[in-house]
Amino acid sequence: LYTLRTSLGAYQVVWCNPPYAQETGEESRRELDMLKASWKWVQPGGYMCWIVYQHHLSDKALMWIGERASRVDVFGISGKHLGAYDQVILVAQVAETRHQDYSLSALRDAADSPRDFPREWIYEIPRPRSIAKFVFMPEEIKPALMLEILKERSAYDLPAFQQLITPKP
Repeated sequence: LYTLRTSLGAYQVVWCNPPYAQETGEESRRELDMLKASWKWVQPGGYMCWIVYQHHLSDKALMWIGERASRVDVFGISGKHLGAYDQVILVAQVAETRHQDYSLSALRDAADSPRDFPREWIYEIPRPRSIAKFVFMPEEIKPALMLEILKERSAYDLPAFQQLITPKP
């Protein structure tokens, strides 16, 4: 996730299910850091689905989401993960612009009392945005990956590629 390069605002729905682990970066927990890293890929009006332990819905996380979402729902997942932890799915509709008119107390209430997950999809998925060039690739292309791409797509035989790799006299 941290090294993925993909088009910004290109997805109508992003499912963010981070591993439960400590982080050494900006956030003390990986869950919120991964939400922040993947938020930029959701198109305005689209949905971010964040699956975390219920106690990860801290005021800090809810404030960050509240500033960026036009709608937030929290659904409980039945049963305890590892026999000890309540899990939730937070579904946030990405707002067109950041705003300050959210209610932290309403978000806190939703986080503290998650609803049952609906049996049917209750959201209207927006139409896909028109994107001039769609990108989905790792940040670093390693030699083994490049060789596989060259063999698979026969780019090696293209005159433009040969011109790039042919030494000058």
